[in-house]
Amino acid sequence: MSTEPDDRADLATATAAVAEQTCEMRRNNRAYGLYDLLRATKNAPLTVKRAVPRLIQLTGDRFVHTAMLSNLGRIPQPPTLAADSGSGSPELWFSAPCDPTCSVSIGVVASGQRLALVTRYRDEQFDANAAEEFTDLLIAQVASQRTC
Repeated sequence: MSTEPDDRADLATATAAVAEQTCEMRRNNRAYGLYDLLRATKNAPLTVKRAVPRLIQLTGDRFVHTAMLSNLGRIPQPPTLAADSGSGSPELWFSAPCDPTCSVSIGVVASGQRLALVTRYRDEQFDANAAEEFTDLLIAQVASQRTC
């Protein structure tokens, strides 16, 4: 997914450009049946429309988005994260949102040539050891995809 400078003229234009690029993927790979179901119920009686959320739960939430994107924004002068003499490696602390509908949250920040990852999870999803194992696997996968 990419945008051109003209696509970033304003939020609405950028959103439209990204939506256009991801529409087919979201429809075909994620919730094809749900979109058709919602379109079919558009003119349905109110009692049918009210039943749809309960019926979706029967699918094990397979048709409900489980990913959330949160943008912290673009900082004109990002921190250098350079270590002071005599001190250890600098650290960056942040946390991505993890609401009840999202059992694992992954936050990513890039600054210069550094990439910082953070995982946040609900206690129902992982215990501390499983979370550490998941994070180690995530880091290994990201590292294996590096091309530079």
